[in-house]
Amino acid sequence: MIIMEKTGFIEYIGVFIWLVLLPVFGIVGYIYDISWLFYVCGGIMLLSNAAFLFFGALRCLGAVLLILACIIGYYITHSLWMGMLLGSCITSAILSVGMIVLMCFSGFSAVTGLFKKDSE
Repeated sequence: MIIMEKTGFIEYIGVFIWLVLLPVFGIVGYIYDISWLFYVCGGIMLLSNAAFLFFGALRCLGAVLLILACIIGYYITHSLWMGMLLGSCITSAILSVGMIVLMCFSGFSAVTGLFKKDSE
């Protein structure tokens, strides 16, 4: 039982690194001109976003966000490939921030629901 709990924790850490830290490191790598960091993180995020599009995990909002972020990345970098790398990092960072905000709101509503007095 303890082994399964440790594995679950390791999986959560892996997902956190993949969905939150890699896009942030990719953006930081571009801003501070750390090219290897930008290319590695941007490449991983571009491949994962392409897989998400192929398997339908991003759905309509994610696809539109990815396209807009790639266009913004193109205007920032003035290069198609670098714009796609930066755009995929921007997309994943925006989706991660949105996910964290939604988790905070759901936690806040759960906590306030515990302290609400029953009016019935």
